[in-house]
Amino acid sequence: MLALPYEGFRVSFTSLNPHRLIGVQYENFEITPDVYKQEIKQLQAMGLGLGGTLENVIVYNDEGWLNPLHFGDELVRHKILDVIGDLRLAGIIRGHIIAVASGHELNTRLARQIAAALG
Repeated sequence: MLALPYEGFRVSFTSLNPHRLIGVQYENFEITPDVYKQEIKQLQAMGLGLGGTLENVIVYNDEGWLNPLHFGDELVRHKILDVIGDLRLAGIIRGHIIAVASGHELNTRLARQIAAALG
């Protein structure tokens, strides 16, 4: 995971998943307040982002998906939302976050490093 200087907030994420249904997924989003609000509204309109149930989380096993996907790259989109939420622990930051296969532990470690650097 890497944080680079950037005039705004951008997250680029590569998900590396050995599961045959997922494989490698990549997304890159410029996160602005308007984009974030629109994404939240869209998720809530779809009944998502309201708590964990089979209707609003990604669940899969060796045979396949246990629920339908809303996007072909839904897993990597979820990982980007995790990055945004975890880095919010450091406050509002500017930067380009580049992540490959990161999870909450690595995300929060980076958030602590950013918070310490900002003093």
